[in-house]
Amino acid sequence: FDIICTDGKYIVFAEIKTRNEAPDSPDRYGRPANAVTAKKADALIRGAQRYLREENITGLQPRIDVIEIYAPYGERTLFPKINHLEDAFQ
Repeated sequence: FDIICTDGKYIVFAEIKTRNEAPDSPDRYGRPANAVTAKKADALIRGAQRYLREENITGLQPRIDVIEIYAPYGERTLFPKINHLEDAFQ
């Protein structure tokens, strides 16, 4: 996971995916979230379950989010577009 944090009653496991293309351009790779395949989603779910078990975390509901970042100029992009997909696998 790129980020693990809390959001109210949730423990959030966030996966961040970035593309250099602008969100409205015809992108040869598709949306950043498309990079989270079924196999990757399964691995994220298993990883979250393991983290919760090993850290003995109770009282928070797990949630897996995907955060898309569009940065057409790479690190030089001053204002990247960010799209936050909460509970991405529900």
